[in-house]
Amino acid sequence: IQIVRRILSLHQGKVGERAYHDLNELVKELIELVRITIPRRIQLQVHLDPAALPVYADAVELRQVFVNLVLNAVEAMPEHGKLTIRTTRHDQSPPATNLRGTLPAGPCVCLQVRDEGMGIPARHLETIFDPFFTTKPGNKGSGLGLYNARLFAEKHRGALSVESKENVGTSFCLWLPQSDFTEADPE
Repeated sequence: IQIVRRILSLHQGKVGERAYHDLNELVKELIELVRITIPRRIQLQVHLDPAALPVYADAVELRQVFVNLVLNAVEAMPEHGKLTIRTTRHDQSPPATNLRGTLPAGPCVCLQVRDEGMGIPARHLETIFDPFFTTKPGNKGSGLGLYNARLFAEKHRGALSVESKENVGTSFCLWLPQSDFTEADPE
């Protein structure tokens, strides 16, 4: 019953409603669910920035993006591996590879999901954020997860980046502008 409540809480609120949130607090809520649902063969490491990371975002969509990135990471590690979740704050935009969206100038926050899985072939890195692109066989994936993550990032004036090396692992970073608490003011 507890896990059902946590899964249902992923959809609390309405899609399209933006509000001020601490990225660390949203991730903490989801980590409890992740710990329960990922296989024991996966070692989970969590490193949250010690400071609050304010963002102006749609929390329902952000949760969906996070869960999708975690599920992709778990699927990339069929035997075993380490899943690392990290949040960080950056005064200036660091260099990012294979970027979709616009990297916020700074200050910005980053939510990173890193796996030690099979990696993504270099030839696919240009197309993984396209709608319906999937490397999964048959009915295993719709090819919309990373596309929706890209749309979320773009809609929130942010970006999504990926670094991957075959047989080493993959790291996805969701970059969002740090809130200055004026975002909700009428323009």
